[in-house]
Amino acid sequence: MNRSLQMKPKWHLMKSTHKRRLPGMMALTLLGCSLLWGAQAPGENVRTRSRWDFALPDLQLQAVSVNGHSPKDVWQTMSADLQVRSVLYLPHELDTAVDFTFTAEQCTVRQLFDAFVKGYPALTWHQDPKSGIIWFFPKTSEYSSLLNEAVRVPRDAFGLRYFTDVLEPLSRRPETNFGLWRRGVTFLGTFDFPVDIPAGTYSVRRLLNQCCVFNPKRTFAVLVNRIGRRVVAPYNMEPEKPENPTLAALHFWRTEIDAKQVGYPDQRAIRRVLSSPDPTLRWAGRCYVELVSSIGRDALVRGSETREEALWTAVGLMGILHRMEGTRHTASVERVEKEFDASFFEKGDPGLCALVAVEMARNSQDRRYLEILAKRHIPDRDLGGVRSEIFTLLRRYKGARETVAEKGVSWLGLGREGLLGLDKESVFGP
Repeated sequence: MNRSLQMKPKWHLMKSTHKRRLPGMMALTLLGCSLLWGAQAPGENVRTRSRWDFALPDLQLQAVSVNGHSPKDVWQTMSADLQVRSVLYLPHELDTAVDFTFTAEQCTVRQLFDAFVKGYPALTWHQDPKSGIIWFFPKTSEYSSLLNEAVRVPRDAFGLRYFTDVLEPLSRRPETNFGLWRRGVTFLGTFDFPVDIPAGTYSVRRLLNQCCVFNPKRTFAVLVNRIGRRVVAPYNMEPEKPENPTLAALHFWRTEIDAKQVGYPDQRAIRRVLSSPDPTLRWAGRCYVELVSSIGRDALVRGSETREEALWTAVGLMGILHRMEGTRHTASVERVEKEFDASFFEKGDPGLCALVAVEMARNSQDRRYLEILAKRHIPDRDLGGVRSEIFTLLRRYKGARETVAEKGVSWLGLGREGLLGLDKESVFGP
C-alpha cells in the first residue's frame, strides 16, 4: 500500500490541471436532496470525535525504539511503525538535520511525544479538544492560527472521497490556497477513503481533523516552504513490518469496539463486528481490518458462517479494497455470487441488499440484484444505516451510477441528472 509521504529530501507541489471551478450544486429532485444531504437535523449521526485519538496519549507502548535525523523523519517513524497518529505542521526552517533517538522498554505515547518535542524544542504538541486529533507545530504559533481560513459546508454531506471531494477542491479555493502532494498510481486507492461532514462553517484545520476521524490509518503533514507556501501531504501509517499488529491497533479495537478484549481479536470476532447491525461497529471493524494489514482478507470472507455474515463481510472488504476503478477483491465477489438468492433480495435487509446490488453492478456488471430491488420500492428511512456507504460507491464508480440510473431504482432518491453528476458535485458553499 502507498505510504505517499516518504523520507525524501524534496517535496513536490501538485498543481491542479483544472482551470475552471467545479460546478455548483446540480439540480436534484426534492427526494434526492433528502437522501443525499440527509433529512435529519444538521450533523445528526455524523461522527465528529475519535475515542481512539482521545485515548492515545495514555496508551502504554512496549519495546519502543525510534530513531531519525530530522523532525519529519522521526514523525514518519512514530506514525507508521507505531501507528500513533498525529499531524505535523512544519515550516522549512524547523526541519533541521538533528539526530533523535528514543528507546524504552515501556512508555506511554504521551512520554514519547514529550521526548520528541524535547529533542526538537522549537515544536510543541496539542490535542484538539473537539476531534481528539493531535498536532505538532511551532512553539511560537497558536494552535488556533494553523490553517484557520474559513470554509462553509451548506448541508450535511455523506460518502465523500477524502482526496477527490475534500482536499482537491479546498486547495483550489482562493481563500485557502495550499498545495497538495501526490505520489504513485495507487494514491487514490489509499487516500480516497470515505468521510462524512456535517453542515457548518469550518476552519480548514477543523475540516481536515473531521476527515481524519473517519480513518485511523491516515494522517497528513503540512510543510511550509521557503516562500511561505503550504503543502498538505497525506500520509499512510503502514508499518515497515505489517505482519506484526501494533499495540495502537489493539487499542483501537478496545476503544471503539470492545473494551474487554484480551489479546488481538480472531477472525470470528472480526466477522461478527463487520456484520453487526450497528453501522458504527461496522465502520470500526473496517478500520481495524485496514489498520492490521496481516489479517487474511480472503479467509475472512470465505470463513463466514451465514449468508448475512458473508454478505456484510464481503461488502465491508470491498469498501476497503475497492477505492479505485478497476480494483476487485475476487474472494468477496465470489462469495457474494455464491450466496445469491432471489428471495433474499426480495425480502432481506434493505440496506445490505442495496450495498450488495451496487457493489455487484460495479464489480461484475451483474444487474440481477438491482432488477430485483427496483421492484421493492424501499423507503429512504430503511437505508439510513448505509447512506454513507451507498453514496461512497456511487461517487466512486461511473459504471455503478450509470447502471443505477438505467434501472431507475427509486430508493436512491436522486434524479437521473443528479445521479450521473454525483462525482462532480461541490461540497463547499460560497
